Amino acid sequence: MFCGQCGTKNEKGAAFCENCGAKLKEVPKEEEKEKKSTSKKVEKKKKDLSKKQKVLIAVIAIVLVVSFGYYKSLEKKASPETIVRNYLTAINNQDYETIYDMLDVSSSSEFVSKKAYKEALAKMIQSKGELGTINVGTVTYENGGLKAVVPFTSSKYKSNSILGSDNSLKINLIKTSNKKYIFFNDWKIDDSTLITLDTVKNYYIKAPKDTKVTYGGVSVSDKYIDSSKNGSKESTVVYYKLPEVLKAETSVVAKLKDGTEVTGKVTPSSYNTMYTVSITKSNLSNSVQSKLLEAAKNDFNTIVKGLLEEKEFSNIKSNFSSKESLDNFESNYNYGLKNRKNSNYAISNYQLTDAEISSVAIGSNCLYEVRVSIDYKYDSKYKNDEEASTNDYNRTGYFTFYYTYEDGYKLVNMSNVPSFY
Repeated sequence: MFCGQCGTKNEKGAAFCENCGAKLKEVPKEEEKEKKSTSKKVEKKKKDLSKKQKVLIAVIAIVLVVSFGYYKSLEKKASPETIVRNYLTAINNQDYETIYDMLDVSSSSEFVSKKAYKEALAKMIQSKGELGTINVGTVTYENGGLKAVVPFTSSKYKSNSILGSDNSLKINLIKTSNKKYIFFNDWKIDDSTLITLDTVKNYYIKAPKDTKVTYGGVSVSDKYIDSSKNGSKESTVVYYKLPEVLKAETSVVAKLKDGTEVTGKVTPSSYNTMYTVSITKSNLSNSVQSKLLEAAKNDFNTIVKGLLEEKEFSNIKSNFSSKESLDNFESNYNYGLKNRKNSNYAISNYQLTDAEISSVAIGSNCLYEVRVSIDYKYDSKYKNDEEASTNDYNRTGYFTFYYTYEDGYKLVNMSNVPSFY
């Protein structure tokens, strides 16, 4: 039987507990069985609870280990060393999208847009070539932790002007006000070692009126026209003022009024603050040159015919520009007409024999200034002497034609009109 006080098992029929000395009471068999059953259940329950606790502890431990590992993984991913390593790898791979996202680029100008920046990056990085094998060193912090400096070595990129005492190069990072992955500092590359892309403010483009200009792939709209530099409304030239552009080689495409496209390369700087859209014979298409030459020959013949027939300018005016002022042109023509009327020589058998464009330029008050070498011949005879012989002349003259575009090339002025003697 069991002691009711301490639970010690005693001999059957004992009067007192051999352990504590308490008086023993005979417990009915059924009640004893029930106590034993209850005791076993309690012990089993205690054993089951202990297993659950162990499982719970194990689960919590695993979660903590995984969380800590993930935290350390994110910490490493957000570290300046990893950012620099990824940045240098992106340069090697010419991954301009990644490079742009990592750089500290802050500008409201659309000409320092992602597209323009990536175009400039491509040219700069392609000119430098690959960095080769990269080894990234340990970060140091400056400026109260606002700046991080990460050294690295490259197997291919060498520059005595920027190599450190340990033959390493350095990349700077600037801490932003944002957080990365909730907990960690957000760093942006401030690279003055490999990629130097500063900006120039208030960059000008001078172009003929009605020219459509694209700068670095971005269309330059009329809102950028600087009225303070454009002068009168009659001016044939406009100035576009771009608020901010990159200090990097940038493509400029100008589509003139006649549809001609002029392409150029500019590298803005503190000293180079304006680009002038220009035309030369070498960058003007053969098709446009042929049309201009044909127009010059026709206009030359019209002018000569008017002079020889002693026509007033008003009688030939309809052949020229109907939108631009022809006052200077009329003065030049009238001067030639006066000389022709006062001449003592009769001219016959005029013929233009050859013509060639010697130069082309954008005009200051027109679309094109076209300088043309013209060969022409004619017969000349003294008017007041019937017995005078007729002389034939072959002449070559250089004439500059000033053209605008009005559904075709229309003459605005001519530097000088031909004289005959």
